Amino acid sequence: MKREEVKRVELDFTHHDIDSNIDAKTQLWCGEKKIGKTVNANRAGAYFLKFEAGHSHIKHHGVTIQDWNHMRSVAREIILQKREGKFPFDKVCIDTLGECYKRCGDWILEKYSLMHEGDLGHGKGYALIENAFREVIMPLSNAGLGVIFLAHTDEKELKDGRNESYKKQVAALPKGCSRTIGGMVDLLLFFTVQWNETSEKWERVIKTAPTQFYEAGVRYPEGWTKRLPAEVPMSWEALKGAWDSGNPGDEVRAKQPEPKTEEKEKPVPEPQGDIPVRKTGTKLG
Repeated sequence: MKREEVKRVELDFTHHDIDSNIDAKTQLWCGEKKIGKTVNANRAGAYFLKFEAGHSHIKHHGVTIQDWNHMRSVAREIILQKREGKFPFDKVCIDTLGECYKRCGDWILEKYSLMHEGDLGHGKGYALIENAFREVIMPLSNAGLGVIFLAHTDEKELKDGRNESYKKQVAALPKGCSRTIGGMVDLLLFFTVQWNETSEKWERVIKTAPTQFYEAGVRYPEGWTKRLPAEVPMSWEALKGAWDSGNPGDEVRAKQPEPKTEEKEKPVPEPQGDIPVRKTGTKLG
């Protein structure tokens, strides 16, 4: 067998700055149907990749995805136009993520003449779907655009440390989809309603931090001065405003000292006489 020749490539040694712009982040917005996810993605200025109906109530830009082959072509065109500086939007919205993954699954079933993903055995059908999904979603998320994934939620029954049952709201996504998206997203946000005791009204809010009862979480850029509140009013403007308030700015971030990697840790001196020596360490932030 002829040994495959390994081609040399040019490595990128440029310094990559922190991207603190929320418009460029990858986000997963979860919540019940008709809670306000689509409306706020539209307010964020996203270009919609529509996998299900439900957009006639808003003026928006986007394309209705017919099938997975169509999605592959649309994603490729968006990436090409972005590289050429012709794509007029800074983010796209996949609405909804669950239906997007299902279209990918339908394409694999038809391609391999299968009735169900499990027909191939040993998880091969599921792997084919997940790989086909990654081949489209990964390049799109790496194109320099913000990506907002919208997903419905399911109620999952769990048990706590005292073996008592409780219910948790989780994204209604297949495992393969969750594995792909889970490591990509910078913001996992839960859209919900809650009762305000002061105003005595139900209010729509966005949860940004996880609890026992729902999934949420945020990956903050280095040097961020303030985390998002545990909840913000359900509006893109409120979310963006809360995010930007924690941005230290380029000048502040530039003043932060670079970590010293070459300098070795100084040894703690031996105690002399009866004077105790206290060891100190670096505080981790």
